[in-house]
Amino acid sequence: MENVSQETKKLLKDTEHIIWDKQIEVTHRMYEILFEKYPETKSLFNNFRSHQPNMFAAALMAHMISLDEPEVLLSFRVGICRSHVKAGVKEEHYPMLADALISAIKELLSDQMDEKTIDVWQKWYYFLANLLIERERDHYAEKHLLFPK
Repeated sequence: MENVSQETKKLLKDTEHIIWDKQIEVTHRMYEILFEKYPETKSLFNNFRSHQPNMFAAALMAHMISLDEPEVLLSFRVGICRSHVKAGVKEEHYPMLADALISAIKELLSDQMDEKTIDVWQKWYYFLANLLIERERDHYAEKHLLFPK
């Protein structure tokens, strides 16, 4: 991925199996934390389905698998952005999700991941989030790239 150092990629790849093994537990806990800490986000998930955490886990792991070729998931990210725009997700929501995700990782995986590793995963989350934010920002700026007129 552009703007992700080789050292960061290596650390992500070296610890991928830790997240992979617990991805569903982590994402289920992440949503619990999100709704507890940031109840205002619950309205973004009016149609919250029981498989929402599984969808987030799948997206996270798909991006991990394509770490060296992020362009292969461009259309996948466009679909995510469309869902976000429909739901009213804004840039300010991403740090809330990051906080919930990292809290869940620390809670469930701190015995397997040190602070440096957790920090790398947080930075990687923000890298991915920024890819979505840029596209969503363009849509909200009246360019309507996600839902052309």
